Amino acid sequence: MIQNIPGISILPLGGAREICQVCIIVKDLAKSTKKYADLFGVPVPPIRTLSEDAKSLVTYRGKPLTGGFTQTVFYFRPDYGFELICPDEGPSVWRECMDRFGEGVNHIAYDIHDMDATILEMGKLGYPVIQRGEFEKRNGSYAYLDTYDDLKVYVELLHHREREPFGADLFGKGIV
Repeated sequence: MIQNIPGISILPLGGAREICQVCIIVKDLAKSTKKYADLFGVPVPPIRTLSEDAKSLVTYRGKPLTGGFTQTVFYFRPDYGFELICPDEGPSVWRECMDRFGEGVNHIAYDIHDMDATILEMGKLGYPVIQRGEFEKRNGSYAYLDTYDDLKVYVELLHHREREPFGADLFGKGIV
């Protein structure tokens, strides 16, 4: 049984009211990153590749993740990011989106308080987990919900065990 915790909602999306991230899937990450940096008037942020260690912490459709990505994130506030991902050819939520729909919006993300309760509530609405994993630093977790057919975008849940907003460690350190 789920119990109410004062100040924490267990409604769908964990009571989250604000989107904390938008992600676009692209074919040419370097080119897209430069275009967005020019548009935003900011320096080009670093590009990173999902490590094999990080892949080991992720499942896609119930199986160990074999696909990966390169990515870059623009942080406009410590708690809001604009992410670009270029998936590799292996199976993942990112490759699935690219194959089905081409370049464009992949997901919107919400920072939530209780991952398991939110997954349970979203499952009741017909949105099961499609991909789930731990952050590379192991300080939290994420889950993508299979919402695309209904919402025309995947929903990503982000949970930080230390309650520091995602990106806070990078904001103000040369990464926008």
